[in-house]
This record gives sequence, structure tokens and C-alpha cells, in this order.
Amino acid sequence: MPTPKMIISDIDGTIANRGVVSDRTWAAIQAVQDAGIRFAVATGRTAGLLKPVEDRGYAGIAICDNGALTYDVGNDQVLACELLEGKVVGDFTSQVSAAYPDIFLGISRITPDPRAMFAEPRQLERHDFGLRPLEIHEFGRFPAAKIWAFCPDARSSEIAAKLAPIADGRLEIAWSSEGSGLVEMTAVGVTKASACEALVRRWGIEASDVVAMGDMTNDLEMLEWAGTAIVPENGNDAAKSHADEIVGHIEDDGTAAYLESLLSLRGHR
Repeated sequence: MPTPKMIISDIDGTIANRGVVSDRTWAAIQAVQDAGIRFAVATGRTAGLLKPVEDRGYAGIAICDNGALTYDVGNDQVLACELLEGKVVGDFTSQVSAAYPDIFLGISRITPDPRAMFAEPRQLERHDFGLRPLEIHEFGRFPAAKIWAFCPDARSSEIAAKLAPIADGRLEIAWSSEGSGLVEMTAVGVTKASACEALVRRWGIEASDVVAMGDMTNDLEMLEWAGTAIVPENGNDAAKSHADEIVGHIEDDGTAAYLESLLSLRGHR
């Protein structure tokens, strides 16, 4: 394949293992950029939870909230934001809370601060990672980039199956880890792929000139959209079914090895 003009990568399970980007992977990412290839990350994480790449000094573009927010990390600037209407947020979260009281709910991006995350006070008592308290009846007062639903005793696909009838086509439903018990909802049509398409248009790049790397269900649209789809061995079956190439496991720096080989084949050393 010709040299890509851009590489867009998921974070968790793709370039970060248990929240850490390895020395080898970070060196490969820097080498890609030094070779003149644009690099961006696309994640389900909110802008306030980019620690794995920010710890490495990453200051580029981050597509966050599964495509709802495009964020310039270095300049702390929102480039694009696709919000859920407050009424949709309020109706959905109130119905979920009534039907499934064991599911914790939260939302992101409802203030001018793109790093803001809000959750029910009861969630903060168990899982506080910089969340701000907000009662369920207040969720619908503002638009939101993403709603998340969390139940530590359930698998993500099980939660998604419960939420789908309530969403009733009003939301996109995705998850980034089967065992996390976390499911995320964005506006209809908002995915990593939709944000990637908007970003490459800004830079005059075609999807066919993009390599996308991802490992989970919330990466599927992005993997299908890109000219080349790369999935590590640890990826789930759905992601692998979209792969043009399956590379090594995250434990073995599989995506780093792919980037190294990509540059080596094209004479960038």
C-alpha cells in the first residue's frame, strides 16, 4: 500500500495497555509524525481522561466521547462537538434509572469546560475519577456529548441489550471493553468514523489514505471507514472481522511493531 497520509488510533487496548503507552509504542508514534504522517487518537474516553497519552506529552488531536467531541489537546480547544439534546438526555436517563436502579449513569460535556464529567452522587461514592455530582433529575437540563451507563456486576453487551429498547433508535450505543460493565451513548450518527471524516476533510485527506487502528466494538465504524484497518490480536471478534491486517497483541506492542514495519518498508528509519 502507498504511504498513508494519516494514522488514527484508538487508545485503550490498541496503543495503551492497562492505561500506559509503552516506550516502544510512543517512540513509534513519534517516528510516524517525524516521517510527515499525521497522527490522531480516537477514543471513548472524555477529554478529561486522556491521561495515557497526555502522560507521554501528546498535544495533538483527540477524538473523544466516541466521536462526539474533537479536541485539540495542546491548545485546550474544542474543534467540533455533536451534542445530545437535553430532552433526549433527560428522558433516557430517567427511564433507565427507573427501570434499572443498579445501573450508574453519567454524562460528559455539558459546560464550556470540555473536560467536565458529571455523575450521580452515589457513583462518586464508589468510583470517583474527577466526576462532579449531578442528580438524575438534573441530567436533562443541558445538552451532553455522551451518556454513560455503568454496572460493575454485568458485561457491557448485557447492559447494552437492556438499554437498546429504551434508546429506541434515539442514541448510538457502543462499548470499548466487554468486561468493563460500561456502555456509552452518543447522538444518532455520531461515531468515531463520523468525527474522523470531519477531521480529514479539514486537512484535505481522503479516507482511503488513512490507517485506522482499533480493537473493540466502538471502533467498528472507524475501521470500516478507513482505507486500511489494523486490529491487534487482543481485539474482539467483531473488530477482527473488519481488519485488513491483524497485528500482535497489545502485551507485545503489536501496533508499535506495525508502525515500525510501515516506516521501514517506506524507507523511514
